[in-house]
Amino acid sequence: MGPIKEQLRCGSCWAFSTISIIEGAYSILTGQQPQFSEQQLVDCDTSNFGCNGGWAPGALDHIKTNGIAFAVDYPYKNAKGTCNTTAPRNKVLSSFESCDPCNLTSQMEMLASGPLWVVVDATAGFQNYKFGIIENTVCKKTNHAVVLIGNKNDNDGKGDYFVVRNSWGAAWGNFGNFFIRVQPSDNTCLISTMSFRSTVTTLPVPIPPIVKPSATLYTLQNYAGDSLVLYNSSLDLGSFKLKANSFKSNGMIKLGIFTKTNCTGSYVWDTKSFPSLYDKNNKVQSVVAQPNQPNFGCVWVWNNYCHTGDYREICKDIADMTTIGFNNSISSIQIGIGVKSVSVYLSVNFEGTDSSFSTDRFSYYGYETSYGSYDKKILSLKLVKA
Repeated sequence: MGPIKEQLRCGSCWAFSTISIIEGAYSILTGQQPQFSEQQLVDCDTSNFGCNGGWAPGALDHIKTNGIAFAVDYPYKNAKGTCNTTAPRNKVLSSFESCDPCNLTSQMEMLASGPLWVVVDATAGFQNYKFGIIENTVCKKTNHAVVLIGNKNDNDGKGDYFVVRNSWGAAWGNFGNFFIRVQPSDNTCLISTMSFRSTVTTLPVPIPPIVKPSATLYTLQNYAGDSLVLYNSSLDLGSFKLKANSFKSNGMIKLGIFTKTNCTGSYVWDTKSFPSLYDKNNKVQSVVAQPNQPNFGCVWVWNNYCHTGDYREICKDIADMTTIGFNNSISSIQIGIGVKSVSVYLSVNFEGTDSSFSTDRFSYYGYETSYGSYDKKILSLKLVKA
């Protein structure tokens, strides 16, 4: 299965657990590790309640009927938003089933085929769990969805225990999982009272590489308050704009947060995490996340703002951009090590209006300078190597 995920403050455990059993089933079937979109369920599954809870049957039925987007096409926002109907959907779920009757025996039979969507009483000592096997629980009500992934016995005379996958991040518990002793008295903290399993089919499209969060924004200093997880660059955070007073970078080469859409306005641009940003009462409205950089002596050019959209790597002067199959306007540029400056021209053969710069452009010709806020089709480009 893929990396442990984190639902943050949104009550979307039901969505994370639903996606997890589908990802796990797909990994068993194909050996690949897809990442599907929890956010689609939060936004679009009308049988459930977004960040206020939900259940597997409606979520699985939604995916079976409508398909499910990859996380890279529909990233998690830690809040309920408007359903994105344009993100490509994948018909991966062919069927699903629940245990009937639900008990330890039927659950173990289902577990032999793949991970199970189950529920637990998360108030029974789970908040402070760090490691080891949870013993002697007293559980009274189901209030949290998790994924049962295994049943083990250490041959120490204490009996079997479940291995359960949570959605509270890899820093919680045993690398995001918890172990709990099987006990009939409360159906193992109610885990054995409900189970759902998915059956998937191989997709005809390539599986995108695993996406890790690029950064997390926080409304308060020192990484506190409401938060927003960022997975990639964004032209417009839409309803998820928030006033950020701190942020954590997750290994980005560069990260930029901007106070206006299309990567304009005031911004912070750095590689480090910041426990205390300037306080200007401005909401973050767009983001550039750079996990990689061009090869030495090269630049990347994009046809959209914020280093998004279609792009090309250019390592030499180009007299006619159409010869490299790039017929679009250049709206943002990332300069690699070994490039001193870039000159761009509005005509082929390095003619017409030109502009030169030595730093990255996030919104070129939409940039708030004397160039004006309009897009032009750049037809030739020169590099000055360092």
